[in-house]
Amino acid sequence: MRLQFAWILVLGGVLFTGPLAAQGDAPWWRSLFPQSGVSVEEPLPDAQEDIEVPSEKEDAADSESYPAPSDDGSAFADAGRMPQGSVHWGVPVAIQELDSLLVPEDEVRIPGFRVQLFMGRLDSARSLRHHLQDNLDLPFDVHLTRYPPVFGLQVGDFRTALAAHRAKKSLSGLFPDALVVPAELTPEEAYPVGADCIRTP
Repeated sequence: MRLQFAWILVLGGVLFTGPLAAQGDAPWWRSLFPQSGVSVEEPLPDAQEDIEVPSEKEDAADSESYPAPSDDGSAFADAGRMPQGSVHWGVPVAIQELDSLLVPEDEVRIPGFRVQLFMGRLDSARSLRHHLQDNLDLPFDVHLTRYPPVFGLQVGDFRTALAAHRAKKSLSGLFPDALVVPAELTPEEAYPVGADCIRTP
């Protein structure tokens, strides 16, 4: 009985494990990874087979639709179609309208402060301005500001309220009713350039 059982085991082992034991050409580690759709043993398709060679008629048509670049740099300027390698920026209209919000440089204003010394008639404001410019050596610029129907006389171009209040305190002996008022300064007034400095554009 044991001999028959041993023969059955040997015969079963030879019949059923023979094909499983052979690895073939694949290395043992290939069985550790799942197989993808492309087998490594199969040759990859040759890339040269997929390239379509245009005929001479198609070459002539392409050369007519894409003119040759000119020497002055205006390549493809007269072409009806966009040339190869060019870019068309599809900017939405809403974005293009944002460019219309740009303020010209001469209209740019910076918030600042001035010290107002006088408010009244035009002739009185002018005479006081001439008096300040001729007789007093003020380290500030003197401005005649229009507030219809009256005019104001202001000094200084200050970027901070603290600097304006310091100037007001220094003028409080001559002008006790001086006020610090907000002002819209030009960039040149807000950031003056020294006489020995060169301003770059």
